[in-house]
Amino acid sequence: MLESSSPTGRSEELRELLVESKQATGSPSSPETATTDSPSRECQRQSGRMGCSRTAFSPILLSPWFCAVASLAMGSAILQYPLWSLAAFTAWLALVWQVRYFEDLQWLVLSTGRHWQCFRRAVFHSAAVSCVMLVIGLHMPLWVKLAAAAVCYLLGVVMTDARRKKDWQNPQVYGKNRLPMHSPLSYHPSESAAMALKTYHPRRSMPEEGARPQQTKCLNGQWRFKLFPSPTALAGNVDWREFYKRAGSERDWDRINVPSNWEFEGYSHLIYTNVKYPFVCNPPYVPASDNPTGCYLRDFSLPSSWAGRRILLTFGGVSSAYYVWVNGQPVGYAQDSFMPSEFDVTALVRLGDDATNTIAVQVMRFSDGSYIEDQDHWWTSGIFRDVELFAAPVTAISDYGVQATLDNKYQDGILKARVQLAGLEDGRSYSVQFRLYDWEGLTMDPSTPQDIRLPAMSPIFEHTENVTSGQRTAPDAPTSTRREETPLLAETIRDQEHGACVEWTVRVPSVRPWTAETPSLYFLTIGLVEGGQHEALQWEGVRVGFRTVEICDSQLMVNGRPIVVRGVNRHEHDPKAGKAVSLQSAWDDLRLMKQHNINAVRTSHYPNAPFLYDMCDELGLFVVDEANIECHGDTPTGYSPIAKYILFNQSEIPFGRLASDPEYRNQWLARVTRMAQRDKNHPSIIVWSLGNEAGTGPNVRAAYRWLKRYDPTRPVQYECDGSPVEVSDIKCPMYPPVEVVEQYGKQQADRRPMILCEYQHAMGNSNGSFRDYWEVFSRHANLQGGFIWDWVDQGVPKTFNKIECWAYGGDFGDTINDANFNINGLVLPDRTIKPCMHEVKYFYQPLAFHLLSAKAGLQGRGGMVTVTIRVTNRHIHQSVTQDMIHLEAAFSTDTAFDFYDSRAVEYPAVEAGACEEVTIEGRMPPRGKGGCMPDVWLTLRAILTKTTKWADAGHVVATERLTLTDSLRDAVQAVPDPHALLRAPPAVGAAADADADRELTIEDCGDYVAVRGGDFKLAFDRSRLGGLISWVAIPRSHQEWGDLTRKPSRELAIEYIWDGHGPSVCFVRAPTDNDRGGATAGGALDIASQVLARGLGNILRIATHKPPGREGISYASRWEKAKLFELHKPIVHFDAHIRTLEDPIAGGSMTVAEVSFSQTIAPNHAVDPYFEVDYHYTIFPTGAVHLGCRVCVTPKAAAIMPPLPRVGLHMMMPPTFRQLVWKGRGPHENYSDRKSSAFEGVYRSTVDEQYVPYVKPSEHGGKCDVQWAALHTAGSCLLIKAAHFKAFPLQQRDTTSPPAATAPVLQMNASRYSVKELMGAAHTSDIGQGIQVDTNAHIKSPVHLHLDHRHMGVGGEVSWYPCVYEPHLVHPTAPDGSPALFEFGLWMLPMHLDSQDDVLAVAAM
Repeated sequence: MLESSSPTGRSEELRELLVESKQATGSPSSPETATTDSPSRECQRQSGRMGCSRTAFSPILLSPWFCAVASLAMGSAILQYPLWSLAAFTAWLALVWQVRYFEDLQWLVLSTGRHWQCFRRAVFHSAAVSCVMLVIGLHMPLWVKLAAAAVCYLLGVVMTDARRKKDWQNPQVYGKNRLPMHSPLSYHPSESAAMALKTYHPRRSMPEEGARPQQTKCLNGQWRFKLFPSPTALAGNVDWREFYKRAGSERDWDRINVPSNWEFEGYSHLIYTNVKYPFVCNPPYVPASDNPTGCYLRDFSLPSSWAGRRILLTFGGVSSAYYVWVNGQPVGYAQDSFMPSEFDVTALVRLGDDATNTIAVQVMRFSDGSYIEDQDHWWTSGIFRDVELFAAPVTAISDYGVQATLDNKYQDGILKARVQLAGLEDGRSYSVQFRLYDWEGLTMDPSTPQDIRLPAMSPIFEHTENVTSGQRTAPDAPTSTRREETPLLAETIRDQEHGACVEWTVRVPSVRPWTAETPSLYFLTIGLVEGGQHEALQWEGVRVGFRTVEICDSQLMVNGRPIVVRGVNRHEHDPKAGKAVSLQSAWDDLRLMKQHNINAVRTSHYPNAPFLYDMCDELGLFVVDEANIECHGDTPTGYSPIAKYILFNQSEIPFGRLASDPEYRNQWLARVTRMAQRDKNHPSIIVWSLGNEAGTGPNVRAAYRWLKRYDPTRPVQYECDGSPVEVSDIKCPMYPPVEVVEQYGKQQADRRPMILCEYQHAMGNSNGSFRDYWEVFSRHANLQGGFIWDWVDQGVPKTFNKIECWAYGGDFGDTINDANFNINGLVLPDRTIKPCMHEVKYFYQPLAFHLLSAKAGLQGRGGMVTVTIRVTNRHIHQSVTQDMIHLEAAFSTDTAFDFYDSRAVEYPAVEAGACEEVTIEGRMPPRGKGGCMPDVWLTLRAILTKTTKWADAGHVVATERLTLTDSLRDAVQAVPDPHALLRAPPAVGAAADADADRELTIEDCGDYVAVRGGDFKLAFDRSRLGGLISWVAIPRSHQEWGDLTRKPSRELAIEYIWDGHGPSVCFVRAPTDNDRGGATAGGALDIASQVLARGLGNILRIATHKPPGREGISYASRWEKAKLFELHKPIVHFDAHIRTLEDPIAGGSMTVAEVSFSQTIAPNHAVDPYFEVDYHYTIFPTGAVHLGCRVCVTPKAAAIMPPLPRVGLHMMMPPTFRQLVWKGRGPHENYSDRKSSAFEGVYRSTVDEQYVPYVKPSEHGGKCDVQWAALHTAGSCLLIKAAHFKAFPLQQRDTTSPPAATAPVLQMNASRYSVKELMGAAHTSDIGQGIQVDTNAHIKSPVHLHLDHRHMGVGGEVSWYPCVYEPHLVHPTAPDGSPALFEFGLWMLPMHLDSQDDVLAVAAM
């Protein structure tokens, strides 16, 4: 629906665009123009339609009456010759339907517009009625059958048309009386006001009315509100009097905040879907009885000073369709939830402080527009952005466009401003004043109001252009790719007698260019002055950033240099306000992004509030601005309606159907054109996006061509169907595997750059293999990064079991939902960062450090080390100097928690994209035991020297840890220490003789065997389940471990095992969201239930939409099918004995106790085992214990077993062992495919701090490459060191084990929650945690300690099919296909400690 008829001269141009003409002439145009009628007259008359061009015969052949007659004739043929006619009809229908989607033959069908819909409806009605009459009346006269068919057909048409008369179910009606879209206008009375109010957003940041400009009145606040189940429950014909009558008296109304979503105010319920629609799909119809409709009322008054001005009413965002009345008179109707709509209410309002005006708004939750607003987020409703009134002068600036580009040398700026004027009076002269200011140092930070005093600021350029009514001071610029000749405004003046267009072009020498790294801004003020008057009628202000965007040599270039997109997708989401996002929330989001080195945002999948673009301009973020279009059926195009309901559930439609629907054409175009018209002046927007996951078709191609003509200075992207070249200038796929990305980097056929519009699905514990993507990006110039999906978990607070936690789809009574698929952000709903954010910051960091050499030397009395590194500046446009970045170097070892030497580093300026060598000197580390060199690390940190708009001084921009151990060890003459090499216990050698009085004994105690030493006792259960069930010891201090001739000085014995759960082999983990991604692997009943719930097509697409070689069945489903969570572990062999060991290297011998037992592990009631496990305990007289574990996968298991989650040991320790120390990667959570940002070192924390509050609980808290770990309580500790299978590697005969010199490592996880508890939890409340993590919530719960030899990665490519990459999988088979064999070991040492430094002293032995 157009707001009014198109002006003469534009109709043919628009018609060309809508019917996919190959050649277009004239300037770009918008499919929406303003009406000249009054609001009441416009809304009271029946809406007209502007159809597509039609051939000469189409009005006759495809008119409704012709269709009716033709369909009845066909019905008669069916009655007379049923079999042949039905066959012919079926063939014809199939052909016509396919022609509708076959682009080369679409002309006839698509050009018929509404008539095609009538024809199709007539065919279906007549065919259905005729078939029914054929069955029930075979022997009735033919004329009776025809009469009955005609009656039924006409009744059906009438009923259908009755439904279609409702505006919210008519795709061609998407606005009534709505003014044309334009750049945001504020109608300031003075230049100082225009400048001051542009430093921060005037609507949200200044709630006091007195602080607002005199020409603005904000209607935010408390409104009266009433919710009805549907529009028909309120009024049958949308009439103000009926609206007020049905609504009841004022005391029946509630109060609601505006802006807000009414679901967040306690009305109706939230719905979350990703692919599905929350109603049965039958475009354009929406539920008649279940379409919540909110009615809003508010009284307001306007000052008398507004007399003689135009009063404009603006709604910033309303979902999804709404009518507006003022003082009982209809104003207009609008759709497009995320774009503003403006109405002229001058004739309807009363002025004066004593005059009360009433505004009424009726909002429908669902409309025909909902079919193209099927984005992956909550379905919310209501007035969720600002509502404002503006007093605009009659003669006013109606729009303006600013293009600030660079010349061909990228040195001087070319500023072109084009201003559109309206309401010029005959015989009067006017002038437009342009003034350009330097805007350096000013901010729109909502917490930092600016006091701008114009006398202190002088324009660097100014210009005055005189104009009279009907005069155009500059000719229309022709469509061209030259930057200086690009048209800026969508609309030409509709009424040349009362309008004019003014242009100004100026060259700004040696301009400071705008980039995401250096967001230099200028400020342009535009004033409209009448005649020689001193005061202006209107002032507007706009920020200006000089930059040029182009695609050259298969690369996206900004200011002549190829950029790298380190981006993220962002939904507007406030956990307590929904889409009503505040200025402060958006500012905090963008600052947090910048602090984690994110340089680009995609506004997925709709235009954001205007202030977000202002913030991106200022803070420095590239923006892909995306139109509010998505109809995510996620199915192939071309399915017939019958196949739709067989293959897909009723909440989905065939992908691409609406992209080819002529009835949606104008609305589709309007969403794209209005976005560009509003946001055209922002330098941060470097790419336009046509929408998301909406298929490809004529509507998409028409929108692309419009954008390319309207704004040739920006590329256009669109992902769907492989980013076809006819709709996308950028190859922007979703979630391609790394190998696919690399293939594109190598090919030369497609010369477009590749920027992933979505990649690395951050759902729960995710974002594995991030390194793989960035290594590929760095190898190919045409691979320029991408946008992570996505920024924030869209959780909403809700109380379960008296604990408030984050809720998701299905938690609010939304029976059609996609569960927690909206919980896929880098940050939690309250913006707490998730561990994966560290990995993102690391690979997005703008500086890289590489070790070139490290040499030990002597200077004076102290030993020194000289390290040479290479510093690489990854910035595209910004040099790095010491004035902006302070480089700090710190040396550390594994013998202390703190740095032993730290110093500032002098370095030369590093140009963008260049590198420099830097030398760093530091002290040599203290020697370890026996003079050995400890592990030495150099930590480099790049720190902000000064406070910026996005971070305070001291913020760490980049960090790296370099290992110096190998470089320095060769230069140190160390005393050999075979114990450290062999990982032997400290008691080996002569010290063992001193402990001869502590003889080990083995006691048979019936069901268990006890091994006793002088100060410890271990008990092993030799019954059916078996294992170490108790370990009581008097722990040694680190001095006593150093001198084994000393006995423990304490008498208090400590129990290290909780409830008999000693080390036992474990193969499972609590599935992550990525583990659950994919189809389920069940029996016939399970598959049938999936088909009924999701449609066969959605089950099949898991196989068809996954890359070749990927498995379609989820890991978790395959683990459950293999019954890995139901393993039974009976003992089949048990042996305990005393023996003497000799050490051929250290000399001497010792007596040890050895306890060995075996388990055959299989699912409950299974006959054939999956695993054969051997445990071998070696207990030394000192109390040290070595555990060797061998896991053999059986041939049967190797043939059927999926990749294993883990292979390792699980044990439980008493609750008091809450302190944790380890040497490995940290301090944050990390896994084998997400560990680059977790540096090797020694760390200390607590067990409770290992908990990561993922919205849906799962595996968490992992630590990679752990050489040793210690859990301790007051005075007592259990030190665990990774070891080989045998206590003495030189005695091993198994050549498959790693060599003795290879330091073994393990994956560690310490948690208060068992795998079973996490698996059974749908929300954090199920494990006793809420939104605010309580680290003391489970201090009485035992510690679950996992010590894994191998642990599968978490994946991150996607979350809907298995995606862990090969190096990070734990296969049950060896590389040659034989059953896998896993061998590993542990040293366990109980010890007493006075401080955590004691752990380091013992661990270093």
